[in-house]
Amino acid sequence: MGKRTQANEQREDTVRELQDMNQCLKEQVEECTAELARSKKKFQYFFQNTKDMIFFCDEHNTIVEINPYGLGMLGYPPDKPAELNIADLFCNKNDLETYLNTLQQQGFIKNFEVDFKCADQTIRHVLLTATTQLDDQGQYAGCTGIVKDLTRIKTMMAQLISSEKMASVGQMAAGVAHEINTPLGIILGYAQLMLDDFPKDSEAHENLRISSGRPRHARNQLAGRILAPKVPSPARQEETFPAEKPLFL
Repeated sequence: MGKRTQANEQREDTVRELQDMNQCLKEQVEECTAELARSKKKFQYFFQNTKDMIFFCDEHNTIVEINPYGLGMLGYPPDKPAELNIADLFCNKNDLETYLNTLQQQGFIKNFEVDFKCADQTIRHVLLTATTQLDDQGQYAGCTGIVKDLTRIKTMMAQLISSEKMASVGQMAAGVAHEINTPLGIILGYAQLMLDDFPKDSEAHENLRISSGRPRHARNQLAGRILAPKVPSPARQEETFPAEKPLFL
């Protein structure tokens, strides 16, 4: 009897240990499942709401999954068109070859600037980063990538460069106007001084007055059109001067 009782007790102890182990494993499985669910939820939120294009390709570079922002950026409807291949998006074949060769040789490509062709044939300048995925035999099984849209930034940079060029042209024009305006001012000054040397009713005084009007007109044109350009009024007429007479002193 004593041996049977002892055996029963050992069996009961073993059962309790197995039950405890089973409960511990069950709790660990539940904890891992909950953690996996949280991770999946975080990824889904990131995938659905990020403002960059995220895509997954198979071994044939066919896009098997792409997030909503990526579809919108490329101009496609929410239901992705069938057999959309990453190669169809490249505008330049040389860029496509560089992309595929770099992925094959290095296993990744980072910050590769390319032009993507959208569904409506418009062009988007993007920054492409991708990483290869390998199967159990170490063979290429596809890739995962993220694409940042730089079209707006590139457009703003082009506008900024254009504005800087226009500013440089304006500064150059102002410098040229200054170089021309200085001798014109000297000519006008001497003409005014010479006017005082002749009687107002003399022919020489009249010729000097007429002659000094042209450099004054030129200086006004410089000030009005180069230094401070304005839109000409339709009603405005160009200033005219009498024909110059020979100047006899």
